[in-house]
Amino acid sequence: MSFRSKVFLSITGTVVLAVWIVAGVVSTTVTKSFERREAQRTVSLVSQFHREFDRRGSDVVRRIEAIANSDGLLRIGVNLGTPQADTAQYYSEAQTLAREQSLDFLELVATDGSIISSAEWPARFGYKEDWLTQPVDWKAQGIFPPP
Repeated sequence: MSFRSKVFLSITGTVVLAVWIVAGVVSTTVTKSFERREAQRTVSLVSQFHREFDRRGSDVVRRIEAIANSDGLLRIGVNLGTPQADTAQYYSEAQTLAREQSLDFLELVATDGSIISSAEWPARFGYKEDWLTQPVDWKAQGIFPPP
């Protein structure tokens, strides 16, 4: 092999090695940069989701409190407190209250867990909601499960 060939191969090998090293460093740096940026976007999106979730939860709580404090619900409670209470007359009351507060789901339930009226499923009146009779502090539970 001539001196010229050795120099040519040496320079070619050096250039190829340098390009390969630079390409690897640039590729790694760009990949890490994109991963960092994607992680920041993910954190931002999750934070935004939690804020919206909390805002909507507060809105639902406000609407439910408006229903709970309404004269109509107070009247129902007083009427159902009598010994011969007839729940059939309140069959569609949940639909009316839900419509007034722009809620899709609302059930009026007696103290024994039986459904008096259901906005989303009117035919469920009289069914028992056993999970509602469990000894749980519902106010401490919150409107939605924790994130």
